[in-house]
Amino acid sequence: MSQRTRVSNRPARLASRMCRMMGVVSRGPVYYDLFEEFADLATKGMCPIGAPDERGHKDGWGLACFQNGSLKVHMRDAGSAPDASKYYGTAWEIAKLNMERAPGQSLIVMGHLRRASSQGLVAQKFAHPFIEERDGVTWAFQHNGSLITDSGDSGKIDSQ
Repeated sequence: MSQRTRVSNRPARLASRMCRMMGVVSRGPVYYDLFEEFADLATKGMCPIGAPDERGHKDGWGLACFQNGSLKVHMRDAGSAPDASKYYGTAWEIAKLNMERAPGQSLIVMGHLRRASSQGLVAQKFAHPFIEERDGVTWAFQHNGSLITDSGDSGKIDSQ
């Protein structure tokens, strides 16, 4: 039995209700300040006080970093990134890779600040990015918005 999936296309005015994502591909430095500024989006990114979406993007966070194609750092958790010491510790691990890597080595960094949909669940297992290993290759995945499936699985979010 095949599973039908459709992607929810949301109007631009609903952008504040969607997750915040960051992607970096660099052979140069990736500074710690970038992660502090990204975490600020959980509370300040298109979430004006008094607006219906004032609650921000505090339902989970995650960071993943690949160096020359190998996963070096991955952490994700429920809750708000600005309030999580694990977030800042993970960001520091990634920033430290700048000092340890040889010239010309690349870093790929993914960051995600989750805002659960109205039906969404809030827990560590639902935070992005997800990591999967297939045939000896490690993949990271994160998305913004809702994927709607007709599978009827309960206890899972749309990207699982």
